[in-house]
Amino acid sequence: MCNTKKSCDNRALAMKTSSVYPARQDAEGILKAENPLLLNAHKISLIYCTSDIYIGDAHASETGDIGLHFRGRSVVEAIWTTLINDHLASKASRSTVLWSGCSAGARGLLHNLDYIIQKYGSKVKDIVALADSGLMTDDANYVPRSDPEDEAKIATPLHKSGQYFSPACVQDFPGEEYKCWLTEYTARYVKYPKWIFYQFQYDTSLVTFGAGYPDMSCKWDKNQLAWVDQLPTCVERATENLLVTPAAILQPACYLHCNTKDYGFSRLRTNGVSLEDVVVAVIEGKSSIKIVEECDGFNCGTCDKHTDIDNTFRPPEIPIERFMSIKGSWQDREIPGKRQEGSD
Repeated sequence: MCNTKKSCDNRALAMKTSSVYPARQDAEGILKAENPLLLNAHKISLIYCTSDIYIGDAHASETGDIGLHFRGRSVVEAIWTTLINDHLASKASRSTVLWSGCSAGARGLLHNLDYIIQKYGSKVKDIVALADSGLMTDDANYVPRSDPEDEAKIATPLHKSGQYFSPACVQDFPGEEYKCWLTEYTARYVKYPKWIFYQFQYDTSLVTFGAGYPDMSCKWDKNQLAWVDQLPTCVERATENLLVTPAAILQPACYLHCNTKDYGFSRLRTNGVSLEDVVVAVIEGKSSIKIVEECDGFNCGTCDKHTDIDNTFRPPEIPIERFMSIKGSWQDREIPGKRQEGSD
């Protein structure tokens, strides 16, 4: 997501166009699932970031010195129109569609879910939605540059996304309608129940954008530590305040971000249950699934058994194998990272 000229100019090329991706990619995660129900399904992967959490509707002439289009809502509609008309066609009424999104894609999914159900739900047999690692909380972040409310205040008018907020959310926050941009509130007002809320308790996006990366001494200060320690409470609060309970809630106590297209989709288990298990269960009609990994301390779950999972938000100088091996309290601990001067 970007909302200033600087942040938009600095976005990686892969975040602004799909042309840099290879024509063929190795399939992992949900694209290479182990359960036959998913393995044998037709799959479509959209590798494109609209920089507006897939809810914008602004022409380049309306975005000032940024000069970029923000057309996330149109992209989502185009995907569904193409899917229904060109790919499913006469088979649409017999087809179950699993719609998933990760990170900004999950936020966009939640913003658009009720609208898509209303417009396309009757054209297919069933729709199951999977929101992976999309939570953005309303807590004041430790790093001023990433305060979520400030991001929302700028992004909402710039992207012209407010017109697509839930009317019930807008009504509940008069004068603060921008709060509805934050997925803590977006999720609260989703009416459609057949979706999966998958959220890591120590999501790397929340941790690094909230507490920031550790300083050059590879340590976090006490304020940063305190902010990270309360993250599981924030994640749990977001699920407790939902007006309509989703079909499934799954919260591993891991320092990870996005699991849908990674090896861990099938192999990372929370209390013995994988994300793939939950997805299949919901497709088969099960609901009221809630699995929250309970343990003490940062990254305390089963996460260290799955060090081959890619982690987009990990500081590049810290190998994933070393970063994920740290468990328990972070107080007075060094974070494995750059070698210090004079070290062996």
